[in-house]
Amino acid sequence: MRAHFSAVQPMTETTYPWQLPAADLQWSADDEPFSTAFGDIYFSRGDGLAETEYVFLTQNHLAQRWRALDPQRSGVFVIGETGFGTGLNFLCAWRLWREVAPRSWRLHYLSVEKFPLDAATLKRALDQWRQQPQWAELGAILLAHYPPRIRDFHPRHIDDNVTLQLLFGDAAQQLHALHDSAAPELPNQFHVDAWFLDGFAPAKNPAMWQPALFEQIARLSKPGTTFATFTVAGIVKRGLLDAGFAIEKFPGFGSKRQMLRGEFKQTPTDQLPHREKLRAIEYWAYSPPALQLTRRPRVAIIGGGIAGTTTARALAQCGCEVILLEQEAALANATSGNPQGVLYTKLSPQDGMLNRFALASYLFALDFYRPLVEENTALGNFCGVLQLADDEAQYQQLRAAFSEQTAWVQFVDAQRASELANCKIEKPSLWFPRAGWLAPQTICEHLIRHNAIEVRTNCAVYALNRIDNSWCIDSERGDIMVDAVVIANAHSATHFTHAATLPLKAIRGQISELPARYLRSHPQAVICHDGYLTPTANGTPVANRIYIGATFDLHDHDTADIALRAESHQHNLQILHAALPELLAAPPETIAVTELHGRVGYRCTTPDYLPIIGAVADAEAMRTLYAVLAKNAHAYVAEPGAYLPGLYVNVGHGSRGLTSTPLCAELLATMIAGEPRPLPRELRHALSPARFVLRDLIRGR
Repeated sequence: MRAHFSAVQPMTETTYPWQLPAADLQWSADDEPFSTAFGDIYFSRGDGLAETEYVFLTQNHLAQRWRALDPQRSGVFVIGETGFGTGLNFLCAWRLWREVAPRSWRLHYLSVEKFPLDAATLKRALDQWRQQPQWAELGAILLAHYPPRIRDFHPRHIDDNVTLQLLFGDAAQQLHALHDSAAPELPNQFHVDAWFLDGFAPAKNPAMWQPALFEQIARLSKPGTTFATFTVAGIVKRGLLDAGFAIEKFPGFGSKRQMLRGEFKQTPTDQLPHREKLRAIEYWAYSPPALQLTRRPRVAIIGGGIAGTTTARALAQCGCEVILLEQEAALANATSGNPQGVLYTKLSPQDGMLNRFALASYLFALDFYRPLVEENTALGNFCGVLQLADDEAQYQQLRAAFSEQTAWVQFVDAQRASELANCKIEKPSLWFPRAGWLAPQTICEHLIRHNAIEVRTNCAVYALNRIDNSWCIDSERGDIMVDAVVIANAHSATHFTHAATLPLKAIRGQISELPARYLRSHPQAVICHDGYLTPTANGTPVANRIYIGATFDLHDHDTADIALRAESHQHNLQILHAALPELLAAPPETIAVTELHGRVGYRCTTPDYLPIIGAVADAEAMRTLYAVLAKNAHAYVAEPGAYLPGLYVNVGHGSRGLTSTPLCAELLATMIAGEPRPLPRELRHALSPARFVLRDLIRGR
């Protein structure tokens, strides 16, 4: 390999469970990236683009296939890739898609990477082509959306009709997590159309090119799915043949004599994985079929808050016709009507479904909202968020877990925290430089501005009735016939018979509007403690006030009670004073709380604090199918779950709806449209509406 490389030191390892180490690489004198771990180059500066176009684009016949797509209909074309590396293959595919594919179609690009580059290294690699305007534009967009090195899935909307989904971690494991079920006899509701089998050469990276990888590739393929790869190694040929691919040797690029290309036929019966005894969850949580229609699906969404509007936008972008039904005269009049909401996550160094989901939804939300706010500053302000440590034990945990100063989260001492917030902070904190506050109602109004979304306000929904293969919505403005319904009206979801058993609880919360005259300084960042504080635009008080909150009145469930309470204002002041004792200009007990303004809302919560997302279960049928679990929770039950066709729910976001709803909306849209899922299967299971039916059955309820 070429000499004269300059070493790039990998970032410090941390104890954080999902942070992956940065790729260990060096640079040649010609500025070509070289992996020291695998002893191989990422690409050749001289002909890297040409090789990608020849091996992956041409041998998968992409230009011809994309020109042949029917512009009169919408659909998705899925590319799967092993080894994202510098993103060169993606950029080439994206450029070709822009040139030849109909605008009504969408490209979904899946790519796995076990050793992701950090953003700075990726930028240096892409700078090879910065002199070419088109490549510079595409590279800049990719960098703007590139996620941190966190294990699991990272879906990103790169363009109006292009989604890049990075799966960071072991290739076989991440592709396995993409399936709808671990049971091989249950088919996926989506498939890959073309594979780019890239990565370091099998001789240098044998751990990836294993039978387990080809098995996962086959399960994600359908008859006619094509593949191309630069290698003709025996382990690759045998793996593809055994998995059901027809293969062909073809002249390679440049000095490489041969390469492989071909297409999926069918996995030989004798090569199918043996049916093993899997947990019942792999069957009862199996996704029901996507809508199979020859026309654009027509979907109704009940509820015009942040859950409903993000779902409407996601479905419209997936090619659905959407009707958004809101019983009030305007959108976001409930909890989504707060003047400011915090975009943040409370990180924990512990593993678990709740923490994994919190981080995944936060990272997706950052990427989702940022271009909206950059376009319209009235939607919010990414002024940064400080999460204060609660006590010494948490301080030690945070310090150990987040000692690596990344672009998305940094551990800062009290002095630095004070500088960032422009007020005295006495505790070390986590600093989220890319987060901030949003204006929920304005966000909701912005999201529904799409030509595929129709909004009907003053439209209460009384009942849902299944008629033939459609849903009839009995509403204040007459009957509405649709192919599918998404219930997204928070705790009011239980008013419908089909969702009556969902364990939703409404918890009162009150925020307080605090005039600036009560402050010694004006904070310039969001500060989260036992409560929170939101600064106003650009850190400068508007109308001389900030917002603080919020109470968590666990036993107040009467959603009709929206009157402000003096004791709730006093509570908000007390927790603010406990966290920031030098911020208030007067003792909290001396402030005339009866003169303060504020707002009351009701959070929609669930017993496990995870939202409820997905198809609504047929509870009685589920209990019958899985009755044996009441006697043996580990019983083998190989029966797919029972769900009400075309009925979905998106509720239970608690106090973090701004953060969690964009990713949950994306998950629902992929279920309805039949596209690759944005979350690993374990997390999808953890969000399933059916989970409570099965838990009650097992617990004898």
